[in-house]
Amino acid sequence: MEATSIIPVPKCSVISRMNDLRPIALTAVPMKVCERLFLNRFNPLVAPFLDPLQFAYKASRSCEDAILLLLQCLYSHLEHHGNSARVMFFDFSSAFNTIQPHNLATKLINMGIPHGFIHWIVKYLTNRTQFVKLGPNCRSNIITSNTGAPQGTVLAPFLFTLYTSDCRSQEKICPIIKFADDTAMAVSFVVMMMGHISASCSHSLTIVTVILAINISKTKEMIIDFRRNAVEPPPVMIKGKEVERVHSYKYLGIHLNNRLTWDGHVDALVKKLNTRLYCLRKLSKFNVRTDIMQMFYNSIFCGVWRHCLICWGGNVTKVEKDRIDHIIKKAGGVIGGQQHTVDSVYQSLLQTKLDSVWNDCCHPLHCYLNDNVINRGSGRLRQPYTRTNRYRNSFTPCNQTFQCQLTSLAVQ
Repeated sequence: MEATSIIPVPKCSVISRMNDLRPIALTAVPMKVCERLFLNRFNPLVAPFLDPLQFAYKASRSCEDAILLLLQCLYSHLEHHGNSARVMFFDFSSAFNTIQPHNLATKLINMGIPHGFIHWIVKYLTNRTQFVKLGPNCRSNIITSNTGAPQGTVLAPFLFTLYTSDCRSQEKICPIIKFADDTAMAVSFVVMMMGHISASCSHSLTIVTVILAINISKTKEMIIDFRRNAVEPPPVMIKGKEVERVHSYKYLGIHLNNRLTWDGHVDALVKKLNTRLYCLRKLSKFNVRTDIMQMFYNSIFCGVWRHCLICWGGNVTKVEKDRIDHIIKKAGGVIGGQQHTVDSVYQSLLQTKLDSVWNDCCHPLHCYLNDNVINRGSGRLRQPYTRTNRYRNSFTPCNQTFQCQLTSLAVQ
């Protein structure tokens, strides 16, 4: 087989070390076609063994679903008086390179996968010849690799998902939510458990630590505690090192903080939108056609503030919405037409996501909707009891409230 060309792609603007580069493998087109044909036959065999809380590389799943589930777990748990929560955000070092072919083969044997598929995967991952290429005239010597999966290929993401399928929690109050190699573990605890992680959660943390190489310096912990006399729990230790405790964290493009407010996220959005508004005004000065500017607005401008809008749109304050709407209004003045506001887009996306989750019984959020069905024949939803506004305005209760309003209007 022809040697694979590895192209280093920067992860950040300033490169200071090797880990700041992502090695992307450029394989031949016939090899990609072969991988897709193999995956079409292989996927149905291992689908029952995949982790339902892995939201990456799956149809009808996105980072939006992962964030919604994380927030649902936090909001619902914090509804009970005296409860607190701690969230671990794991960062893995060279996640795809940690795949060991013999360990993966053992997993597949235990799943009862036909040996032909297992041999093909082992051959695919071992004795791979590759070289690093920098520009047209700079390339390294060819080496042979027997570990990891080449990033940029068709099979690598699926094999990583399969390899980490054992990293799951046995308790609902301690979910391990994964999106590719971005993993969050929400550990919920009450006053009597303050500072202690249950045995199941400790076992889940051990599995994550053993299977993957955790980058402890980038792994963060966030404590969410609204009690008046809060007692800070002891730090989490991984391999003898203390995990840093933070007040805010950017998870899958969303800025979360320990107060579950969205002012920091809106600040980041406003900064990005102002930059794109400047570009939009420059296009107008160059007399660019209106349809092209509208295309730029829909793809570059709207994509920023619409990202995971369902996750934060319900709990964002009116002042913060007005900040975004003000910039949208300015963009509409440049283009020459009125654009949709945050509220109008949020309500539209909310109903679309409700229909998607309600019709997908395998969706992790489906059970939360199903628990509040009034009549299983009609499928009507009832508004659940909520103590705090943050939970009332979140995805699940807000959708059920919206559905109840539609039902009452239909009856009238």
